Amino acid sequence: MLLFLSVLFSCTSNNHAENHVFEVKNISRDTIFAIENYAAYRSNIYLKITGNINDTAFVYGIKIPPGSVNVSGNYDYYDEDSIVIPYSSYRATKGDLKIQYK
Repeated sequence: MLLFLSVLFSCTSNNHAENHVFEVKNISRDTIFAIENYAAYRSNIYLKITGNINDTAFVYGIKIPPGSVNVSGNYDYYDEDSIVIPYSSYRATKGDLKIQYK
């Protein structure tokens, strides 16, 4: 039982993990956000994308529809020591987006 509890507590999420936020300031321009020395050996990344855009865009390969944006979830992540979050404007030309990751 003690072994089970120690494994359970070691696998729970860390509520003290840092949140980082990128702002897409020019919606009509493709952008790459890169962070070196990101916590290594993860298998997923939590992203929360909020804002408002006038047409379709992509963040980290995730299709973002036009209008008010509030998308979040855990996505696959395989790099060891850095993270790259690409933003593709696709058809979007106006608006604002914030990309929070943890």
